[in-house]
Amino acid sequence: EDFINDVKNWIIKKGTWTINHPLVINGNLKIEKGVSLKFSKKAYLIIKGQLIANGSKAHRINLSSLNDSWKGLYVLNSDKESKLTNISINNVTSLSDGILNLTGGVTFYKANVFMDNVKLSNGLEEDFLNIVDSKYNLNNMIINRTISDAIDFDFSEGKINNIKLFDIEGDALDFSGGFSLISNTELFDVKDKAISAGEEAIVEILDAKIYDTGVGIASKDGSRVYVANTSITNSKLSPAMTYVKKSYYTAPSLIIESSDIDIDRIISQNGTNVIFDEFKLPTQIVNVEELYNSSVMKK
Repeated sequence: EDFINDVKNWIIKKGTWTINHPLVINGNLKIEKGVSLKFSKKAYLIIKGQLIANGSKAHRINLSSLNDSWKGLYVLNSDKESKLTNISINNVTSLSDGILNLTGGVTFYKANVFMDNVKLSNGLEEDFLNIVDSKYNLNNMIINRTISDAIDFDFSEGKINNIKLFDIEGDALDFSGGFSLISNTELFDVKDKAISAGEEAIVEILDAKIYDTGVGIASKDGSRVYVANTSITNSKLSPAMTYVKKSYYTAPSLIIESSDIDIDRIISQNGTNVIFDEFKLPTQIVNVEELYNSSVMKK
């Protein structure tokens, strides 16, 4: 009685349910408010369709592990936008089972997604949240405790507003390609880069607070990054950097306006561009291989 389906549309009714085996839904899934799903170590949830998981502030939805971890959530190939609100997802490792081998604990692939009041905690994989070839809208999110990257965006397009990421062992926000607008974001206690843009990503950052990081913002490999009204403090290596990691990409650029960033600690590799309040910063030799073997960026 916990699952109601009409072939293409499934519902998980309110209650606490234990999932001991992989659960694969060929169709759309609705999770009702107040649902708590507890997954065993080898269990995971795959949805080949739309996910609607709308909790309320009084009755949140919880996806967590029965013991120390579970294998995560994978939503793919949906022509309808998935919606997740007032939901917590904890103790996730990456989904590997047979030929399926994902790097993300929570993955959306060719599946547009809207999130609001979502909390992701204790990520035990390469990327806690991985959004691939999808459109996204992320609001009022918290992500903390990850052993690597918090969110990895691959050739996706969307908006991020009012999110807080901390206690991140890798990058907080990692963009490859695509277009992204980030506003009102707080990123701190990040070992590697708070925001990393690569593979010709276009990223706009407004009203961000970034502190206690390895690197604040990195624009690399043909990426274009615009930053305004942003503060970057207490960065171990540099508050902002431009460099080419993959030689087949063109030079990246970084434009900074009206921001509290120590201009003297910005690193701009020869052939790249950093403009700070209409002033072009001098460039320097950067040994990128050495950079990635440094304590901050070493994986």
